[in-house]
Amino acid sequence: MTIPAKLPLRGRRNAYFGEEWQFTVADPDTGIEGPVDLTGFSASLQLRLYGAQPGSAKVTLSNVGGNVEGVWIIDPTEGRVQILATEATLRSTYDDLSPDVEPGSDIILAYDLVLRDDNGMDDVWVEGSFTLSPGVTVDG
Repeated sequence: MTIPAKLPLRGRRNAYFGEEWQFTVADPDTGIEGPVDLTGFSASLQLRLYGAQPGSAKVTLSNVGGNVEGVWIIDPTEGRVQILATEATLRSTYDDLSPDVEPGSDIILAYDLVLRDDNGMDDVWVEGSFTLSPGVTVDG
């Protein structure tokens, strides 16, 4: 079981969102940090109004095999993961939720990144808040 890292994220309604992470672990014998081998793993990330919100997630980023919207394990042996959400996804999410907030306000969502190992075991590796701001530019 992994103790999830807590990391706040911020995206904008009018731009794509991208993050790249490298997961590392200290060798128990030497204490030297090295990459976590994610060979055989898959990943997904969901955005919800709050943890365990019933029903469908507001955004689901599924495991992908390239530089497209979703969660891509870029280099499994180096523990590198990329998360991408398109402007269209963030715009529609903001627009769907914005009638419930003050005009121009940020919308705070919850997220977690789940990694599934090659035995089919899911574990949350990163979690936190995802602030979705309206941005300024309406049409680019």
